[in-house]
Formats: sequence, structure tokens, C-alpha cells
Amino acid sequence: MKPWIPDLKQRLDPRHWRGFLLASVSGTALALLFPEVGWWPLAFVALVPLMMAVEGQPPPRAFRFGFWSGFLYFAGSLSWLEYTLEHFGHLPEPVAWSLICLLAFYLALYPALCCFLMAKSRLSSWPYELKFAVFWVAMEGIRGTALTGFPWNLLGYGVGDSLLLVQLADIGGVYGLSFYLVIVNGLLFKVFFSGKRDFFRHRALLALLLLAAGFGYGVMRLSETPPTRSFRLALVQHNPLQEEKWNPRYRDTLMESLYGLSRRAAEKEPDLLVWPEAATPFWFRHYRSYRSRVAELVHELGIPLLLGSPDKDRPTARRTNSAFLLDRSGEIVGRYDKMKLVPFGEYVPLRRLLFFVQKMVELGGSFSAGDTPTVFRTEKARFSVAICFESLFGELIADFVDRGAEFLVVLTNDSWFGETAGAAQHLSFVRFRAVETRRPIAQAAQSGYSAVFDGRGRLLRKTDLGEAAVIVQELHLSLEQRKTWYVEFGDWVVYLAWLSALVLAVVSRLGAGTGESGKNRRGAAAGWTPT
Repeated sequence: MKPWIPDLKQRLDPRHWRGFLLASVSGTALALLFPEVGWWPLAFVALVPLMMAVEGQPPPRAFRFGFWSGFLYFAGSLSWLEYTLEHFGHLPEPVAWSLICLLAFYLALYPALCCFLMAKSRLSSWPYELKFAVFWVAMEGIRGTALTGFPWNLLGYGVGDSLLLVQLADIGGVYGLSFYLVIVNGLLFKVFFSGKRDFFRHRALLALLLLAAGFGYGVMRLSETPPTRSFRLALVQHNPLQEEKWNPRYRDTLMESLYGLSRRAAEKEPDLLVWPEAATPFWFRHYRSYRSRVAELVHELGIPLLLGSPDKDRPTARRTNSAFLLDRSGEIVGRYDKMKLVPFGEYVPLRRLLFFVQKMVELGGSFSAGDTPTVFRTEKARFSVAICFESLFGELIADFVDRGAEFLVVLTNDSWFGETAGAAQHLSFVRFRAVETRRPIAQAAQSGYSAVFDGRGRLLRKTDLGEAAVIVQELHLSLEQRKTWYVEFGDWVVYLAWLSALVLAVVSRLGAGTGESGKNRRGAAAGWTPT
């Protein structure tokens, strides 16, 4: 029988069921880190039970424990997808949950591989907590890259409600926070549960020092007061019903809502007016009558307008999810095409293999990715735009800042989330982009949460779910425009983790072939025992 499938003897082994119980505790704790629960202090101990389960286990069993923990982690934190699949995908509840389980199955492979590699590298002399952090972040980095990437609910995002700890993101981004948290988990595991007390004192001291350094760094960064200048930004959230938005019968009503809210915002004389992702229920460049009315409104108000709209190149039929900047006269002076598309929402990865999925995606729109990072310029400031899913990619946002953006805007349509945790989770990622770049960032949503964060990640304003509203907020743009370590070097923590994981794999392979490991090999032949 294959070692990946436990035989009867293994199933009756108490260590087998103890491991699954511990993995269940970790998976549940990880799921509880994220909105709407948001129990962020669990981030310091959430992995400890999984580490207890995996310690000293053979690779196949470690893989199973990691997989089960990851499955609970993602099935729990992404359970809000059930609303989206039922309400907009018109799928029966059992089918919706089946698809959620399928997604969780895929995502669970990453923590499973982390645990597998930990078991394979047990002969390495590297500190336990360092190895676990390297493999965990290496797997998160692959998850955030493969098939466009799906870096939703990375471990580092779990401390999003701790404004002090989030400040660490300007050094290593969200992956750096993941690394930090795994190190703390590993130290606590070794201190209290490893059964080896030789290094108790120095590991306990190191854990305390790391915690003090993390919170202390946050205090220091939040106390800084760099010189700034003001820029007034207005966000319009018109809260249309997704079911009505693309129905021509409601087109005029929706546009009148945008016009009315824009006039209300203009009373406070903003420097820039922002409409959300796909705000216009038509192809903005190609519907001349409606485009003329928008241009007339902008000319009337005398305020530049940034708006989201789908776009289509008629000769090639290439469709993009785009943002357009109109100057005070109503002329288009800038454009950005979304570069990071939603897998299975805006495009189908591995299209030749998954040809049967393509037909379903085409019902909502099969889009092409843009390839040009854009920095928009108004009379008073330079800024860049991320559209919806792109707010998950810190390195993309950092590139905008590296090119000169003084603040950032996220255009999104979170109607798909309804009043579930999805909208809150999506907004929580935006805070990290503000801290990573030390630039103010605003999210303009059709429905969901529109909000403004300053360059330290502090929430300045936020709308409620399900309301039509306007936010006018003064942004404080730094006069120094310094670049953070993260802006300079991007996801360097991930690259270092990949390199370290490769080194560990080579070292473990070489170690397995030395006489020094002969005793371990003989022990493995008789039956794997904990170290």
C-alpha cells in the first residue's frame, strides 16, 4: 500500500488521531484570524499545535496533517464565497460548498508541502523555527504567484487589526510579517512543547525580544511626523444592485445617481473626484452620448475625474478592465488597464486544459491583462490606481510608488461579497499597501466599503455596507517622498525564502546520504519515531 494512504495499523495509532486533532486546532485558529472574527493575537500561537503534530513524523504523515490544517484554514476563512456562488453564480448550495471545498483543497496543498518539507529536512542543523518560517513563506510566495496568484488571507494579514505590528510591513511586506509570526510560533513551540529544555532560556528570551521589537518598531513609526502638504480627495459610492447594473432599463437611473453624488462631493471643492471600478454601466469610450454627459459634468464641476469602466478595442475585440482620468475640461488624459486578473473570474488559466471552464467565464467577461504601470498626473499630485484584486499584490503597488506615485487609489466593485466577511477581508489588505509604501491609499467601492487610510495604515474614513455615500478626505502627502525598504526591494523575503528552501533541500539530500544519518535510516526502516 502506498505510504500516502494510511493503512489500518496507522489509523489505529493514537499518534495519528492526536496529530489530526492538533492540526484541526491550528486550522481553526488560522481561520479565526481574519475578518469578520479578527482574533489577531492567535497569530502568535496558531501554528504551535500543527508544529506539535508534525514534529518527528514521517513526510507522508506530516503532509496529511498539514493538508488537513490548511483545508480547515481556507474553508473557514473563505466560507463567505458561498453567498457569491449562490447569489450570482445561481448554484445550488451543495454545489457552491463543493466548489469552496475544491478551492480549499488546492490551497491546503501549500501548508501540506511546508510540513512535508519540514519532515524531510529534520536532519538539517538549521534551527527549527527558521526552517518552518522558510518553508511556510516559500509556499505562500508560490501561492501568491502561481496562475496569476491568489495571496488571499496570507498569515501576515492575520494581524491586520494590530496597527503596531502592521508597521513591520514597510520592511518586508506582508510576507515579512508571515515570516516574523512563524518564527515566534516556532520559538514558543520549542520553549513549551519540544521536551528539550537545553535551549529553553535563550529561546524564551529571543521570543520576548522579537515581540518587544515588533511592537516597539510600531510605536516608533507611528510617532513620526514627516512634513506634508494637503490634497483633497472625494470618493463616490453609489451602491447599485449588481442584478440591475448592466440592464439598459436602469442605465439612466444609475448614472443620475453618480451625477447627484458627484455634485454633492463637489460642494467641498476636492482636488480629485473618484468613481469606483466599472462605475459606468457601458463601454465608456464607445458610448458617445453618455461619455459626452460625463464630460459635461466634469466641465461643470471643474474637478478632474477618475473613473473605472470596461473597455474594448473594436478591431481586436480585446477587452480590458480599465481606469480613465478626465481633466477639468472632460478630456481623457490618462488610462490604466488592470494587470492582475482574477483567475476564473476575468480569465481562465491553463485555458487549453480547462477549455470547459472558458464558456462559463465568457458569460461574465473574458478580459485581457494590461502591461503598463501608470502614474496619473493632475495639477496638484501624482497617483496610481489598482483595480479590485490588484490590492492583494504588494509588489505591484510598490512599483507604482517607485515610479513616482504620491498616493494610491483602489477602484473596486465589492457587490459580489454582499454583507459577508469578503468585503471586510478585501479592505483589510489595503491597509498593508499603505504601510508598505508609506503613502495614503483610498478605496472607492461601488458597494462594500469605501475607505481612506493614511501612510501609517490608520483608518481615516469608511462607509457602511450597503449605503450610497460620499467621502471627502484631506490626504497628507509627504514632502520627503522617501522610499521604504519594501518599495526598494519588493518581496525580498519571498526570494530569500525560496533560495533558503533550495539550500535546505540540497543539505537534507546530502545529509541523508552520509554515514552520520545511518542510525536515522535504520530507525526509519524499523518505524519512524519522534525526535
